[in-house]
Amino acid sequence: MSFERVEIGNAVLYRADARDVVAGLEADAVITDPVWPNCPPGFLPGADDPGGLLRDVLGALKAEVKRLVVCMRTDSDPRILTAVPARFPFFRTTNMEYAATGYIGRKLGGMEVAYAFGEPIRSAEGQRVIPGNAPKAQPGEVAAGHPCARAISHMLFLCRWYSDEGEVVLDPFMGSGTTGVACARLGRRFIGIEIEPRYFDVACKRIEQAQKQADLFTQPEATAPVQEALV
Repeated sequence: MSFERVEIGNAVLYRADARDVVAGLEADAVITDPVWPNCPPGFLPGADDPGGLLRDVLGALKAEVKRLVVCMRTDSDPRILTAVPARFPFFRTTNMEYAATGYIGRKLGGMEVAYAFGEPIRSAEGQRVIPGNAPKAQPGEVAAGHPCARAISHMLFLCRWYSDEGEVVLDPFMGSGTTGVACARLGRRFIGIEIEPRYFDVACKRIEQAQKQADLFTQPEATAPVQEALV
């Protein structure tokens, strides 16, 4: 398949199958929203075997990765987390609510859960006690361009509490790039991987805009993206 690499400020984005590139990437934390086990067949690439996809990607992570956060909806089967390598001890869950709820069949929606594994940070910001509830996401926070986009306030919360200043955050299932936008706002370095070209393009545009907004406070000019494409 085709491969593309894009640099935008302190973010590096890959249009690729995460299984093909993740083994060569160095990061401190993985914060991601993978294909869920209840994803309809054909809805997203990897929906035919979400557990196998997650196992392949997490199993290829370098030993330097210290923390792992996996986001899922409350009606997603948590047994997919057997894909998490044993070297990542379970730390805690984080509840991520939405101000506006909805119905998923007989289930009341409006809540997602982030499962955190690995070594918690102890930053200079006094983050010694990590809370279990993210701020409620407000209507309009979820950007268009992806059918399973995440709320920016939730990803800001996770990137703040599970990564530290100067660290690299990796999202191997980047989607429309909300994790990368959160990293841009927080000054974290970011690596994102997305297999679907149309979602990759959305992520590039969103992260480039977030980087430009961050640069207004630190640099006279925003950093322009540099692209490499191999087909």
